[in-house]
Amino acid sequence: EKTFEQLQHTLRSEETRVAQLDAEVKRLTHEHQKTVKAKRREIQSDLAALRAIYERLDSERSAREAAVAHRLECINQLQRERGDLLVEIVHLLAQQQEDRDKEVVETDVLPYWLIGIVLSVVVVTGLAFYVFVDAQPADY
Repeated sequence: EKTFEQLQHTLRSEETRVAQLDAEVKRLTHEHQKTVKAKRREIQSDLAALRAIYERLDSERSAREAAVAHRLECINQLQRERGDLLVEIVHLLAQQQEDRDKEVVETDVLPYWLIGIVLSVVVVTGLAFYVFVDAQPADY
């Protein structure tokens, strides 16, 4: 009987030990689940923060790209306007040169006309003087 009682006592102490181990496993499992949940929330929070940072950076990049595109368009517009202005300047310089050429022609021609008129007046006056002044009755 002692052996049976010893076996019963050993069985009860093993059952107690198993119950304690079960309780410890449940406690550890519960703590592990709490830790896992906390880590999951922490990771999700970090992911949300990273998403927000990524979206902000993406938005800033898009804004910079739009600003660069706008600047390039402004530069292209200024270059087109500069080209138009250069064409206009060349046209005005050509027109100015034509006007100068006309002035040179007119100033070159004008003195010849003036010289021709003066010479004509001198010749006519000389002939008139010769005819009317020299041809006085005293000569007859």
